[in-house]
Amino acid sequence: MKNYIDEIISLNQFKYDCPKLAEKAEFAKEYLKGFYGAVDEEDFIVIEVESYKCVAVLTDDFAPYTVGEIIAPFDENRTYPIQGLETKFAFKRYKRS
Repeated sequence: MKNYIDEIISLNQFKYDCPKLAEKAEFAKEYLKGFYGAVDEEDFIVIEVESYKCVAVLTDDFAPYTVGEIIAPFDENRTYPIQGLETKFAFKRYKRS
């Protein structure tokens, strides 16, 4: 199953917006590069998975964007081991008016 995302935050934008996490995000990107080979710098994005920030790789350039399965989670303390991304379908919740 493919992993889709509607909106993206580039790694460079994330580092600008969150300078406190910039070093860990860059380290996670370098770690992730070893799993994808030749990837353009613009294809690295930051997503949130189970309350962790993660560096991921875009595998296409059109919305909804497809994200590679291998991701690198990080926080302000450390970069965590590589994880696999799994998309699960869920019902969209609507509020009654």
